Amino acid sequence: MTRELCKTLAAGCGAIAIMATMGTAAQAFDEVNWIWNADVVTTVETSTTVTTELEPTGLNQAENEQEMRGTISSGSTIDEFGSLPDLAVLDPVVPSDTTMIESDAQSMGNSASINSAVQINYDSSQIFAGLDPDTAGSVNADSSVTNVTNAMVDTSAMAVANSLTVNLDYVTTDDAIAIGNNVQSTLADVSAMSSAETVSITGLSLLSGSESQSVKSAATAVGNNFSVDVQQAEGPVVDPVVPLLP
Repeated sequence: MTRELCKTLAAGCGAIAIMATMGTAAQAFDEVNWIWNADVVTTVETSTTVTTELEPTGLNQAENEQEMRGTISSGSTIDEFGSLPDLAVLDPVVPSDTTMIESDAQSMGNSASINSAVQINYDSSQIFAGLDPDTAGSVNADSSVTNVTNAMVDTSAMAVANSLTVNLDYVTTDDAIAIGNNVQSTLADVSAMSSAETVSITGLSLLSGSESQSVKSAATAVGNNFSVDVQQAEGPVVDPVVPLLP
């Protein structure tokens, strides 16, 4: 072995000794602080397959097409009504024979209702507009009560262009499903007005509550209205009987 090779090996052995010494010295630290800076991008893909097997006891399948063009209006007016004063009105409880004035106006463009106790499949289309396709139609409802003496007043007005209601009251669990398509289109001026003016009620201020509770006025204007209700019918739900295999 030459002298230069021995020097090289000696130097290598010295480096190993120094590294071993440093490793032993590092164990003398009782605390190490790590700082992590990381950007993480996570992608999750989920695939779910659900298989539903039903044996409905019946089927309610309906196709509803309604188209209304033009103007619909309704009005209810009560004016100049008076009744004789009744001492019973001064009672703390409103007597059953208290005079009640009711005024109600309703205007409806397209309306449909589907009720069933078995599975429902439906396709509904409702269109309301003016006489020409590009012009607006009109749905108006007005209810007015004026100049009333000694009578309770309840006035309401409702204007609706398109309305669809679907009710499913299922009896068996296999019938608890409703599948449908609903399209409603309205190009119209829909308005409702309800008013109560000059109402005088003698003695009702002594009743429980305020005098304003004896006069009710409500107005409702709706362009498109869609409602679906799926619920258990009254009584227990009957589970379908599954025949046993021989």
